[in-house]
Amino acid sequence: MENKNVSLQISAYSYKCITEISDKKYKAKYKTIAKKLGQMILKNGLIQTLVFLHSKNKDEHKQLIKHLVKWWEKTSRLDGSLVTKEIDYEDEEMSTANQKALEKVTQLSSKNYKLYTKESLKLSIWLARLADGMIADEE
Repeated sequence: MENKNVSLQISAYSYKCITEISDKKYKAKYKTIAKKLGQMILKNGLIQTLVFLHSKNKDEHKQLIKHLVKWWEKTSRLDGSLVTKEIDYEDEEMSTANQKALEKVTQLSSKNYKLYTKESLKLSIWLARLADGMIADEE
């Protein structure tokens, strides 16, 4: 990823994520979860949040994990290959890819776990902002 302001990188990626789900039937549920993601990570930790999202096994939860994993892969501030190596969302079912990502996060060093958590929190802020502004509430 080119050297742009960090907030610009994250906001551009978040915009792409929200645009990607804007025509899905679960977009309102995704919005609700995206708005809670940061607090979930702060309160429960990254691993527990990923386990919770994965255990729900619903499209909106799966998509949110995918967006996190793809961001880890994309950002130059992390060695995304620690988690994303051997994970291919194009060739694998999303649940399987998410399971692999979750397993790899549990194997991170303490230092890397903190970095992944920090990046996830930054992304959660932008996903919540953009989901709130771009996805209409269900009536």
